[in-house]
Amino acid sequence: MIKRYTRPEMGALFTDQAKYDAWLDVELAVCAAWAQRSEIPRAAFERIRKKARYDIKRIDEIEAQVHHDVIAFTTSVGEYIGADSAYFHRGLTSNDVVDTAQGLILKRAGRLIEEGLVKLKAAVGARALEHKYTPCIGRTHGVHAEPTTFGLRLAVWFDELARHEERLAAAIDQLAVGKLSGAVGNFANIPPAIEEAVLKNLGLLPEPVSSQVVQRDRHAQFICTLANLAATMEKMAVNLRTLQRTEVDEAHEAFAVGQKGSSAMPHKRNPILLERITGLARVLRGYSVTALENVALWDERDISHSGAERVILPDACILMDYMLTKLSGVVEKLEVNAERMSRNIFFTKGLVFSQRVLLALTETGLSREQAYAITQRNAMRCWEDGTPLLDVLLSDRDVRAALKPQEISDLFSLEPYFKHVDTIFARAGLSQPEQPRQAEKPVRGRSERPARGGRGAQPARSPLPQGPVQNIDERASDYFENAAVVAVHAAVTGMNAGDETLGEAEHQKKRKRGAVRTPGGAIRREGKPVSRTRSKPKPAAATPAEPKAPASATNAAAPKPRRSRAKPKPAAEPAAGTSPAQSSAGPAAGAAGAPPAALAEGEQPKKRRRRGTRGGRRHKKNGGPGAPGEPGGEPTSEPPSDDSYVD
Repeated sequence: MIKRYTRPEMGALFTDQAKYDAWLDVELAVCAAWAQRSEIPRAAFERIRKKARYDIKRIDEIEAQVHHDVIAFTTSVGEYIGADSAYFHRGLTSNDVVDTAQGLILKRAGRLIEEGLVKLKAAVGARALEHKYTPCIGRTHGVHAEPTTFGLRLAVWFDELARHEERLAAAIDQLAVGKLSGAVGNFANIPPAIEEAVLKNLGLLPEPVSSQVVQRDRHAQFICTLANLAATMEKMAVNLRTLQRTEVDEAHEAFAVGQKGSSAMPHKRNPILLERITGLARVLRGYSVTALENVALWDERDISHSGAERVILPDACILMDYMLTKLSGVVEKLEVNAERMSRNIFFTKGLVFSQRVLLALTETGLSREQAYAITQRNAMRCWEDGTPLLDVLLSDRDVRAALKPQEISDLFSLEPYFKHVDTIFARAGLSQPEQPRQAEKPVRGRSERPARGGRGAQPARSPLPQGPVQNIDERASDYFENAAVVAVHAAVTGMNAGDETLGEAEHQKKRKRGAVRTPGGAIRREGKPVSRTRSKPKPAAATPAEPKAPASATNAAAPKPRRSRAKPKPAAEPAAGTSPAQSSAGPAAGAAGAPPAALAEGEQPKKRRRRGTRGGRRHKKNGGPGAPGEPGGEPTSEPPSDDSYVD
């Protein structure tokens, strides 16, 4: 493996010196066992133990000639031992030494990997406890699903890493074996007792039945375990990288002082370590395929596995050690944006509470199919036009027939999603005492905010929101109208107490002209801004008490009458019992020209509305009491005069 991804302690296990040291340890342990059985002289063993050494350059020279690394090694050691080399490598075949020594090295490497895994698991567990109640949105298929906590997401990884601890321990135990059974595994030249004694001294277990080699299913299990662990680490890295997307902005890989993210774009902060872990996991998966293909060897042995193992075994251990160290550092220093997590929950304006709405409707007696159709219909409207789901539900007749406004509002609460967090953490073994949580900083740096509608100040949000939560940032009425808002609206507008229909939310209604009374009691005017130019003064309306001015004076002072665009109407025949003068006056005379005495005492004449200039439907004006055309009479059948039309 390249030095870039090699940590010194792990890399030292896979050097040529470490390999030859392990070979020499096996050879000397076998000599000691022969000496203990008096199969070789004790004095000869002592000389071998003192003189045994090797020279790497000499081994390379010999191997270049004989093309066999074990023979090159034993030859180099024999040159140092001298005549006693006759007892060295007694009864052994090459793979007795190679596979047993390899078991020693892989066991040590596995222990280093275990230490790294324990450190990563501890880092994940600590951050899970830290963010045990930090609200965030859960996503399925990349789409917002339902609220959860960031601590629960980390707890999933913590529990998964705990299973990897068990798998890794089992894989190391399966791999920590050796064999000294000879060329075909039948102990023809060395007794099983020697094997047992040597392997016990080395801290390994014997292969119960072997050929010339330790069976490669053991190595395949070890590499596949590392690949499986790498897959979990890749999952963690991919999820954390997703949270660092600019539009998500929920968590960030730490960015060191002086670090640069791009040669072209100085603003970049890239998750380079998480991306590196993702890529290296692919390499480990590839090694698992090679390890599995190494299982099938010809008969008692061939060496098709040998060259592949010289690459995949060291590289897999070195890469896993590096990945564990880097991911542990990322998790420990991870920058969590808890405020953005909370805001992202309400990015879809309440859609994430749809299942609670569905269940609430089924509890009222509706079938699940009916409740689902009602909820989905309203949810699709929220998707399509951006209307908050609570507003849509409150204006839906089917929903309002089944649930009260307060019941609907209470469904939009985060509390049910967190009530079993402690139980889940206890299951995962994360129930250790933790430091008391500190309250989040208030949004926009304010501890209290004035609320709309004269409802007083609201306290800053706590890490675990209590009660219904309907807003992205600050207040419920910004995006929703809950039951409290409906009650205030009813009190101000005088809406019938028995009618709970909400209709449109205030921010969705069209602005109307005229005075509007706010929830606080103040009166404000809405509509178009007042023009700066003054309109012409209108003539004062004549009152019944004022005497009529002479015709000449009235004609001089009165403004010109408005010209009508209507075509002249043919005169109707006089009704029976009326004079031509009366019938020529028509209903206009009965309505507008009636004498003041015809009105009740203190009653003012009703002002006539001006004729509309667009759109409106024209209506006839009934006569007053009396005969047709007079006050109180029946409506006349003749067309009214032009100025009696109103819109």
